[in-house]
Amino acid sequence: MSLKRPGRMVDVPERATVPIDLVHLARQTMDDPELQKEVLAIFVRQAELARTDLFAVSGEDRKKLAHKLKGAAQAVGAVALAECAARLMEASSCSVVLVNPTNGFLEIQASQGLPDKADRLKLRIGEGLTGWVAQTGKPARVGEVARDKRYIMLRPEVRSELAVPLEVNHEVRGVLNVDSDRPNAFNEDDQELLES
Repeated sequence: MSLKRPGRMVDVPERATVPIDLVHLARQTMDDPELQKEVLAIFVRQAELARTDLFAVSGEDRKKLAHKLKGAAQAVGAVALAECAARLMEASSCSVVLVNPTNGFLEIQASQGLPDKADRLKLRIGEGLTGWVAQTGKPARVGEVARDKRYIMLRPEVRSELAVPLEVNHEVRGVLNVDSDRPNAFNEDDQELLES
């Protein structure tokens, strides 16, 4: 699958073999078929708007639109599309980490660009950059992760990270992370974009 732009194509990795991860979607919608239909309908509308606008804009506007598309795609389990949007946002990897209400651990619910073992990682609140963000409710923008003692390495190539809290009714329920293989890859605008 590719997103087309005159003279350029953005390829989606071949390993993504299904357009929607139905197991993920069922988990996100508490296995409610009507809610699944509603969520997919919203996603389709967002994707159609993004398809129209994505290559008509550039720079920060493209990053913002790609971020919105990536978030919507991750929510419904459209992994291939989320990976493509992450590339347009210039992140090397990204993840949505939620607090498991049963055991209180932070667990990766959706990710792109992380090793397969990453989905088995469970962090305590306060552990690592992600746990720190979950504990404090404050974002963390780190230009050189090797210099931050909170950082827990999943990919040795990562140089910078931006993590923001995901809140529901003023309560932190998880963390959204984006990583880059470039130092100081994220700025205040990127942070504001992730927090929106």
